[in-house]
Amino acid sequence: MLFPSVPVRFVSAVRAAYREPHRHFHCWGHIQHLVKTARQLNWKLRRAEQLAVLCHDLVYVPGAPAGSNELASIEAMDALLVELKVAVPLMAKSEAKEIIMATVDHRPSFIASRVCDLDLAILGGTPAAWTRYRAAVRAEYPQMSDAQFNEGSQAFLAGMLARQSIYQTPEAIARFEARARENISRELAALAE
Repeated sequence: MLFPSVPVRFVSAVRAAYREPHRHFHCWGHIQHLVKTARQLNWKLRRAEQLAVLCHDLVYVPGAPAGSNELASIEAMDALLVELKVAVPLMAKSEAKEIIMATVDHRPSFIASRVCDLDLAILGGTPAAWTRYRAAVRAEYPQMSDAQFNEGSQAFLAGMLARQSIYQTPEAIARFEARARENISRELAALAE
């Protein structure tokens, strides 16, 4: 079971949102990747973390202002919990919201560090996974020219590379940090050509 602390009816309703046709990276496969990565790291996600993993991209509008997708995702999560009559302790719901908002810039509090590291795990993937990731993200921005997309990519990737550490948890640092830096450096060099 992917989300043992969350009712199946809620997971099914959330999963439907990730099937929107404009989603190529921010789709159900992304959520599955986060869960698979958590298992590889031997992390048993708490209820708040499970909700955040499920709902952090519940609403995804490519190119929306920073934070607006996350706020809309929180609102959609709240609405679904009410609609489906899913009882979640107030503390877990509050933590899930904090975690979702931390995915805006991936500079998390301790509470959000594991989910943010899972969300960025793709940066530390194999070269083949990196290529698929970049192509899927590019497909979500068909309205942008290559120059516009590359400019945004450069800003994001350079920001990640400038951090002392891309990841927060010891497990993610050990598993992903070096390869993420290699992938990002290689991509930035290609974008600069």
